Amino acid sequence: FFIAGLLNGCYTISAFIYPDDVRGTGVGTAAAAGRFGAIASSYAGVMALSIGGASGYFLLIAVAMFMGLVAVALLKKQIPATS
Repeated sequence: FFIAGLLNGCYTISAFIYPDDVRGTGVGTAAAAGRFGAIASSYAGVMALSIGGASGYFLLIAVAMFMGLVAVALLKKQIPATS
């Protein structure tokens, strides 16, 4: 339930970021990058577990969440203010 809402929010936010003439391509590319990241995260989790054990796995999750926080902070500057 929450993942579906997150994905819909990502599509809505990405519609604000891209100009009108390339909006469809931009949203599609962003969706493809998200799907690629979902696949790659499975492999990264297995590698983190095999290399660093549980602490390496949780470190990978912490780094990924921090990168997401930075991305959202930078993304907020791109969304126009509404009145």
